Amino acid sequence: MTQHYDGNLAALEAHDRAMDAWLDSRPVCTCCQEPIQDEKCYETERGLMCEWCAKEYALDLAEEFVKDCMDDWRQDTERYIE
Repeated sequence: MTQHYDGNLAALEAHDRAMDAWLDSRPVCTCCQEPIQDEKCYETERGLMCEWCAKEYALDLAEEFVKDCMDDWRQDTERYIE
């Protein structure tokens, strides 16, 4: 048989309120719109980002950079071949 303890429920509710207040005090990631819970975050031209979104953003930038370099290389190569 399960027994209910009002003291435990009150402590759980107090803990939930404290966690909600803490999350409300944290900066929000501009990409995922979630509170940044880590001790570090990243500021970019898009704003503050959590670590996961910043890594995804960096990978997107790197991919775009490589694509641009390959396009430039292809144009230069075609120019010399002609």
